[in-house]
Amino acid sequence: MKLTIRFLLACAITTLVIFSQCKKDEVPKNDLKEVVEYALNPTSDFEREFEIEAYYWNEGAPILITDLSLLKINALLPRTAYISLSGPGFKLMDGKPEFIGSLIRIKGKVIHFTDQYKLDHIEFICPELPFIITGRKAEVLLPVPGSFCDYFPALCGPSIIPTPGSFALLYSGGFDAEHAYDRYWNDLRFMYAVLHDKYGFSDENIVVVYKDGQGEDDEMTVDFAASPTGFQAAIDNLRGRMKPSDNLFVFTTNHGGGLHRGGGHQRINDVFPDGLADTDFDENEAENMDEVFYYYNASTPLSDDFFADAINSIPHQQLIALLEPCFSGGFIRDLSGSNAVIMSACMDDEYSSGGLDVNGVPFDVFSYYFTEALNRADPNGHALSTNPDTDGNGVVSMYEAFQYARSRDYADETPLLEADGDGIGRSAPSLNEQDGITANNVSLR
Repeated sequence: MKLTIRFLLACAITTLVIFSQCKKDEVPKNDLKEVVEYALNPTSDFEREFEIEAYYWNEGAPILITDLSLLKINALLPRTAYISLSGPGFKLMDGKPEFIGSLIRIKGKVIHFTDQYKLDHIEFICPELPFIITGRKAEVLLPVPGSFCDYFPALCGPSIIPTPGSFALLYSGGFDAEHAYDRYWNDLRFMYAVLHDKYGFSDENIVVVYKDGQGEDDEMTVDFAASPTGFQAAIDNLRGRMKPSDNLFVFTTNHGGGLHRGGGHQRINDVFPDGLADTDFDENEAENMDEVFYYYNASTPLSDDFFADAINSIPHQQLIALLEPCFSGGFIRDLSGSNAVIMSACMDDEYSSGGLDVNGVPFDVFSYYFTEALNRADPNGHALSTNPDTDGNGVVSMYEAFQYARSRDYADETPLLEADGDGIGRSAPSLNEQDGITANNVSLR
C-alpha cells in the first residue's frame, strides 16, 4: 500500500513538472492591441515571444492589422490597431499574394524605437512563415502591379495645346510608409491626366508634391517631396512664376487629423490625435483645435492655418481647391476668400473614405467622382451614364462637378462647397443661393 501511494505521488509530481514546463515553453496568445500596449511600456521584456492573430497587409510597407476596413479611412490608423512587420518570416511572405488580406497566426518578438524623423515605431519580428487561418475575402483588393497607364491607357494620350495662366498644386503626404496607400498616387495621377490632357495645364505648371519625392511610376513627374522643406519649395516655385492674373487649382489627397464627432469628440489615435492647438482661436469650437494634413516622415503636421497662408501667398486671380483628406472641411474657413471655390470630401469632424474599386484599381470616393466629372468620362474613356454638364453649355463648372460627385458619394461623409467668401461650407448648395451661383460660373476653362 505504501509503495502504491509513493508511486502515485511520484507520478503526480512528475506530471506537475512536465505540465509546468510545457506552460513555460508555450507561446502566449495575445491580441494585437495587447502586444502594442506591452511594447509601449518601457519596462517590457523585448525577448518575450508572442503569438498574434491578425490580418496581413502590404501596401508600401508590411503590417498586421486588426480590421482591414480601417485602411479605407483617410486618417492615421489607431496605434493599437496595427503593427509593422519584419524579419525572416516576412521575407518568406513577401511577394506571395495569398497572404495579403488573409487572417494569419504568426509568432515573434516586438521592438519599439524612434526613427531618424523622430517618428515612433513598433515592429513585430517574425522568424517563421505564418499560418493562414482564413483566406482573403473577395472584396479585399490586392495592391495592383504595373503603372497607371497600364490600366487606363485612355488617360495617357497626347495633351492638348497648353493653356497659359493655368497652374495646379497636387499634394499627398501619406504620413509614413505604412500609411501611404496606393490610392493616393492614383487620385493624383487621375487628376494630373485630366488637367494635362483635357484642360491644357502644362507639365511644368502642374506642381506635384508627393511622399518622399519619388513617383510610383514614370508617368507623372514628382517635383517635390511632401516634407516641410519640399512643401515650402513648391509654394516658392509657384509664387515665383505666377502672376495676379493667373488661376490656381489645388488638390490634396492624404490623411488628415482632427477631432471626430460621434457622440462627442473622440480621439483617433495617440499620434497627433486632435490636430494642433488653435492659437488664433478661429475654429469656433470649445476644443480649439486646428485640423491638419500630414507630411511624409515628419514629426509635425501641416495645419489649416499654415496651409492657407501658404496658398494665399501665391499670386492668383481665381483659386479652386479640392480637399479629400479626413477633417478637410476644417480647411474651408481658412482658404475662403473672394474669387475662391473651396470643396471638401467631408466636414471638419468627419472621416473621408477610400475603398472605391475601378477595374481593380483603388481610389478615394469623392475626389474620384469629382475628377470623373471634370473628365466627362471614366478613366477608360467611356461615356458617363449621366452628363455632369447639366446646363448643356459645353463646360463642367465647379458647381456641376461638385453635385455630380456628391450625388454618387456612397461613403459616410458629407461633402461641402464654399464659394461666396463667408467661410461656411454647404452640403447642398443650389443655384438659388450665392455659393451655387458663384461656383456655377467658375470652371477650369
